[in-house]
Amino acid sequence: MSLTKCPEIILFILCLAACHVPDAASPSRGEGRKAETAQNEQNEQNERPKMTRSSGWDEDDGGRGRGRGGDGGRGKSVSLQNALVGLAANNGEKGMALVRDRLAPGQSVDEPTADGVTALMIAAQYERTPGAVHVLLAVGANVNAADKSGNTALILASRSGGYAANVKALLDAGAEVNAKNRDGHTALMQAILGNHLDVMQALIEAGADVNAADKNGTTVLMYALSYKNLDAVKMVIAAGAQLDAKNGWGATALMQAAEYGMAEIVRELIASGADINAKDNMGRTALSVAKNSEIKELLKAAGGE
Repeated sequence: MSLTKCPEIILFILCLAACHVPDAASPSRGEGRKAETAQNEQNEQNERPKMTRSSGWDEDDGGRGRGRGGDGGRGKSVSLQNALVGLAANNGEKGMALVRDRLAPGQSVDEPTADGVTALMIAAQYERTPGAVHVLLAVGANVNAADKSGNTALILASRSGGYAANVKALLDAGAEVNAKNRDGHTALMQAILGNHLDVMQALIEAGADVNAADKNGTTVLMYALSYKNLDAVKMVIAAGAQLDAKNGWGATALMQAAEYGMAEIVRELIASGADINAKDNMGRTALSVAKNSEIKELLKAAGGE
């Protein structure tokens, strides 16, 4: 039989062929699966909680995120310490209940990271209000625990965050105000380096040692020179700082101020009674190390040699 005489057969064959011709505008079955997988991965990424430095939770829910999969903070994507801070940020009885619920039986609220950092240390540094600090303390956090560098929550809070309310909460809970880390730094030294005058005042009022020295003999007064901060210098002098204490090289605060061109501080130290002619381990005086002509005149007028 001739196909030309059977148009129905020809039409049937053409329809079969059309079914097997791929549409250039349509993806293959394999390409379709790839596109679907990519879209699923993007959707999963969009659902993951955003991490914040302070709480480890999505900023959009006030630091109280649900964690991956809505598991109440048990997601593996959030560290235990950050999770506890996020839950404690709920404040009060609610925060305490959430923190206790997050801990496994026998697990301590002071469980540290590999570097020895606890939830309380994180909250004290980065939470802008003391609510989370209060909650963690209420459920038994050790206020004087130290990380592997010897930093306590008070030492860390005094510089990194500089939130005076957190510092006061730690002090009220019995934080050791004169604890030192491995470098010999105290909370007061850290507050000075952070340029937090309100924290400095709180620490001094709580009994901070204004004559403490680090492992190199650098005193609190010498730290106060760091930012050429005259207010900080006046604060520690008024609190009883020894003016002529020497560091490991025999230098006094006056020598350092003179050498680094701090005219206003030199004037303050002279007026407060600093020894003008004290010598360092190399026999140098404030006048001999001074480079600034104004400072040289100040020292000479005060009897410097």
